[in-house]
Amino acid sequence: MAHVMTTDREQSDRYRHQCEVRYLLAASREEARGQKYVHDYLNHPKVQGRRAALERDVKLQGDLGNDGRHGQWL
Repeated sequence: MAHVMTTDREQSDRYRHQCEVRYLLAASREEARGQKYVHDYLNHPKVQGRRAALERDVKLQGDLGNDGRHGQWL
């Protein structure tokens, strides 16, 4: 079995995605932002290419207890 190395770009993309998920989890718990903010964020045209993955991981990480703390990924 060949070992597949993860590229710097893939690592950067994964890190950015995880940061964005944590950001949305934290925002959903804030009184000033909340679920409406997250909904509006996910419906923004610039997010459309990432929306499905963000929705999936926000739900999954939220269900696992991730509250959006820096560096937390469950």
